[in-house]
Amino acid sequence: MRAAVDHLFRQGRLLLWGIPATSVLVQTLLDRAADGDAAEAGAAIERLAAAPADALTAAEPSCGSCGTELPPDSRFCNKCGAPV
Repeated sequence: MRAAVDHLFRQGRLLLWGIPATSVLVQTLLDRAADGDAAEAGAAIERLAAAPADALTAAEPSCGSCGTELPPDSRFCNKCGAPV
């Protein structure tokens, strides 16, 4: 889950998947309550809070491999075939 959230942040997909994924990550960490989980959950919340406002607005998704803009429901890139 951590890797998925990191990937969404790097790809700039905060609104579409990043916010819900961060929510799941935070809830999972808080439920598990292992050493360091509360701090990691706090860091995930802070990263989301610090995101630029324009990153939280709806934008057309793009391929992480070739940069092609994609329809919102795409699972694969129309140009290079990479999974989205």
